[in-house]
Amino acid sequence: MSLQKIKNNIIKDLKGLIPELSFANYAFNISQLPSKKNIVIDVNFNQKLNNLPREFVIKIFKTKNIANKINSLKRLINQKILVPKILLFKNPYLVLEKISGYNLSDFVNENLRDIKEIKDLKSEILNKVTQSIEKLAE
Repeated sequence: MSLQKIKNNIIKDLKGLIPELSFANYAFNISQLPSKKNIVIDVNFNQKLNNLPREFVIKIFKTKNIANKINSLKRLINQKILVPKILLFKNPYLVLEKISGYNLSDFVNENLRDIKEIKDLKSEILNKVTQSIEKLAE
């Protein structure tokens, strides 16, 4: 799906929750972020919105995992783990705070790729992976 079509769908589907999407004096740009299963869009407005920050992320779910994602994010927030806050939700859209950092799943997957046994990991990477998994399991 083209970025313009995604943008048009976002405006049509979310203008009730984010009225600035359809205001002429609020210009915004979008760019697509990498995702294996869903569509993830980085949104940047030219000015602050009434109820949202200038920059945020919209995750458009193509799978039925949206409830699981919301529950996981809430659990991680309660554990004081730095994850994006949920700003808005309207199925299949999840509007999230934009935070800088590295995606934990990507970190684990990239560091375990081509590793046959856990003992083959460098100790620094093993410690980081272990700490990440422990935090998720809390």
